[in-house]
Amino acid sequence: MRSKKQTLLLVVLVLSLLTLCAFAAAAETEGIFTYTVSGGAATINRVDCSGQTEIDVPETLGGVPVTALGSQAFKDPTYELGVDTVQVVRIPKTVTAIHSDAFSYADVAAIEADADNPNYSSDDFGVLFNKDRTTLVKAPCCLALTSYTVPDSVTHLEGTAFEGVIFLQALTLPDGLADFGPQAFYEMRSLKHIALPEGITAIGQNDFAYCVSLESVSLPSTLQSIEGSAFTECYALKEIIIPEGVTKIESYAFESDAALERIVLPRSLQTVGRAICGNCPNLAHVYYGGSAEDWAALNVRTGSYYGSRVDAFDVAAFHYDFDAAPYATLTVTYDNDLLTIAGTGSIPAAREGGFQFWDEHKDTVTALFVEGGVASVGAGAFTGFPALSYVIFDTGGTALSAGAFTDCPALDTLLFFGDAALDDEAADADAAVQVFVPADAALTGSLDAGRYRVVPYTYADGALSLNGSVTWDGYQFLDTMTAFCLRFDPIDVLKCSDFTFDALPMYGTDSDGNYARIEDNRLADAELRAQTSAAEPISFNDLVRGIVDGSITDFRLVAKDSAHEEISDTPVEIKDENEGVIGFIHRAIKWIVRLLDSLLNIVSKLKFR
Repeated sequence: MRSKKQTLLLVVLVLSLLTLCAFAAAAETEGIFTYTVSGGAATINRVDCSGQTEIDVPETLGGVPVTALGSQAFKDPTYELGVDTVQVVRIPKTVTAIHSDAFSYADVAAIEADADNPNYSSDDFGVLFNKDRTTLVKAPCCLALTSYTVPDSVTHLEGTAFEGVIFLQALTLPDGLADFGPQAFYEMRSLKHIALPEGITAIGQNDFAYCVSLESVSLPSTLQSIEGSAFTECYALKEIIIPEGVTKIESYAFESDAALERIVLPRSLQTVGRAICGNCPNLAHVYYGGSAEDWAALNVRTGSYYGSRVDAFDVAAFHYDFDAAPYATLTVTYDNDLLTIAGTGSIPAAREGGFQFWDEHKDTVTALFVEGGVASVGAGAFTGFPALSYVIFDTGGTALSAGAFTDCPALDTLLFFGDAALDDEAADADAAVQVFVPADAALTGSLDAGRYRVVPYTYADGALSLNGSVTWDGYQFLDTMTAFCLRFDPIDVLKCSDFTFDALPMYGTDSDGNYARIEDNRLADAELRAQTSAAEPISFNDLVRGIVDGSITDFRLVAKDSAHEEISDTPVEIKDENEGVIGFIHRAIKWIVRLLDSLLNIVSKLKFR
């Protein structure tokens, strides 16, 4: 037992040491930099960024070299990122250590490392890496991009690498990425889509928490565990498929995901934490790979928590023995009556009883967009979609099996941007389906003229030429031109060998300057150009963009027609006899906007690998 004298001596020694340490590390300020000196080197602990547009970190402070940036050195105390942003922070060659959160919640748009820095480097966008770019250290919070592709050389992301990055909507990760540190994607407010590459085995606590715009995430087959609160408060996430091989999902993993409608859980699960879908009011379906007995054996902890909040597992419908494998490489997105399916592999045939993963929307889907590397559409995949009228295939080589679109009475258009294979009975509609294919594409299958009307097309020098009989109403015209305009730019003229507007009469001006209706609404060997209501010529591309951004609310077409010489070079307006031009524009625009987003392919929508 220590004597009182020994105890007093010990206290004095401790206080002396603390005093010496405090003296040695006393904070000093020079300009906008607050720093401490230890061992003959300075560490910057705080930078006053207010009013600064560019910051050059000095090589020396207080007569000693600056070698480190400390924790939260550049953090914006107001958390108002994107306001009074520092456009660039330049790091000198002397700085060889940067704390993992030195730039967390920093109102900075770019970080530039000196080319002679031995430990760090940066790319053209201002993202910070280690010297050989195998580790991504930090993307600045105000990175001025909506999409970013991590270089192929990167195998590791530091913790908080993308934490708080506010503008990125899409992030593409390299196939060689092996892992990422804690909270690597925490609170990326604008992130909509991300795919984790094969090789990733774990998603840590809070890694994607508060990614409030996240709509889809692809999880790799190598994944084994999802830690607590990994995706908490991802308000836009509508579905999640957990791949087979995952054995553990910890508590509150998907807590408060307000839009979550369905979740697929693998049979491989061994541990399920408390309320993994707690406070998910819209969760309606849980698809589980095992049996009801398997689920019961997991002893999943459910029930109310946090007072009145409800564990959604208590109210959602459970579907057992669910095989998610056919959907493992597909992403399904539904918005404004447009169903988008992307990924690789095949769209599976209908299951027993006709069930498909997207059937809950079958009564309202008016258009289907198939993108990515989808190779085929199985039998019955879209059976009984009463409103489906328009299908676009963004890739070549897609094969449609018999019955792929059975009992789809409104189907009128299939548009391919590459080779196609159609079974004679793939489509079942009330009238012949118009099939648009590139003139140089391979179109295989025994095509019944009663089911299909094939229209080859070519594009050259601003002219889109349709070589076949085309019948459109206002919806179909805008739908088709939207798709073509985003593939071909510019389209100044639309040439059609045989062209009819259905239900929307065409009017021209006769020799006396009076309106005259064009007989049968039909044009032969026609050339059509677009004009604004002020008779200013515009490309069809500008027409589509103008409709979407609201700058164009009325337009007309100018036609040349070998069969109607009396109206050559005279205005021809498309009119809805009941509502006028604006009527069908307003009705079509709600999903044209979505179609634009899909066709532009700004973001990666691959959710499943």
